[in-house]
Amino acid sequence: MRLNEGDLRVAEFGKPGIHARKIVGTRFEDETEYDALLMLDLDMLFPDDMLEKLRSHDLDMVTAHYFRRRTDPMMSIVQVDRGGWPYIPILDIPTEGLHEVASTGFGAVLIKREVYMAVKDSLPLGMHPFDNGPLEWLTGDYAHFGADVRFFCAARQLGYKLWLDASLECAHGHVVWLTNKMYKKLGDRDNHHKNWDTLFNISKELNGMDKKTAQIRIEQLEMARKEVNDEHTEFQSKADELETKLAVIDGQIAEREVDLTERDYPPGAKPVDLPVLGSKEAVETAIENRGKSPYGHESEEDVHKDARWAKGREDERKHDLDLLSEVREEIHGGDAD
Repeated sequence: MRLNEGDLRVAEFGKPGIHARKIVGTRFEDETEYDALLMLDLDMLFPDDMLEKLRSHDLDMVTAHYFRRRTDPMMSIVQVDRGGWPYIPILDIPTEGLHEVASTGFGAVLIKREVYMAVKDSLPLGMHPFDNGPLEWLTGDYAHFGADVRFFCAARQLGYKLWLDASLECAHGHVVWLTNKMYKKLGDRDNHHKNWDTLFNISKELNGMDKKTAQIRIEQLEMARKEVNDEHTEFQSKADELETKLAVIDGQIAEREVDLTERDYPPGAKPVDLPVLGSKEAVETAIENRGKSPYGHESEEDVHKDARWAKGREDERKHDLDLLSEVREEIHGGDAD
C-alpha cells in the first residue's frame, strides 16, 4: 500500500487483536502530529491506492469493503441500519460510490483523530475506545459486543458518520480468499455453506488452489505461539529466580532461629548491643560480632572463663534442682528424701 511522506506505519504482530489495537490506539493518542488512524488486519490483501482513496474523501470515518473470515455463510463485515437495532450485514454489496453504513470491522478503516478522541472522552474513566463492552443505550441491555461494533455505534451516537467506499475491496484470507466474486458465484447465499466442494472449486477457478494463504496463516500462528512461549519462558525464569530467593531467605530465617536457640541469655546477663542495620558502621559492627557469644567472647574457652557465664550456669543448676525438689515432693509427699 502506498504511503505519503509523513505517514507512519506501525505493526503489532503475535498478540490477540484486541490487545494490538489498544496498543496502536494508545500510541495514536500520544502522537498528536497524526490526524487520522488507518486500522488494518494482517490477514488481508489491500489495494495499493487504498489509503489515498480513503483520505481523499475527508470524512469522519470511511472503510473499504471486506468479508468476515467465515464461510457458513459468507457474510459482509459491513452492517447497515434498517430503521433501528439490530443492524444487519449488507446483502446486496455495491461496487461503486460512497454509502453511509452503521458499523464495520477494524480491518480496513480510516478514523479521524477528532472522532477517536470524542469516543474516548465519552467513555467511563479508564475505558479504552477499542475495548469490548455493552451498548446499553442502543440495545437496552448489557450484553457485550466486539470493540469494532461498539466503537462505531458510540461514534454514531455522538453524531459522526461512517461511510463505505464500495470501490475498494480487500480480500480476506480463510484458506481461500474471500472476495465479492466468490460471494456472487456462490449463488444461493443461504445454503452455500452446506457444500464445501463448491467453495474450493470456485476458489480454484478464480485464484488457483492457493496454498500460500494457508501457509501465511500457519506462519502467523507460529509467530503468535513463539511470542506466548517466550513470555511463558520469561515468567518461568522469573519464577525460578523467586524460588531461589525464597530458599535463601528461608535459610537466613533458619540461621537466625539457631542464633536465638544457641544464644539464650543466662539470668541477669546483658548481651552485646548490636545497632540496627542500615548504616555502614552498623553493618561492620554486625559482621565483627558475627559468631561471638552474647558477651562478645570469640571462643567457647573464653566463655567458660567468664564469671558471668559460670554464675549463669550455677543459677540454671539451682533452678533445675529446685524444680526437681518440687516434683519429688508432689509425687512422694513428706516421704521425699
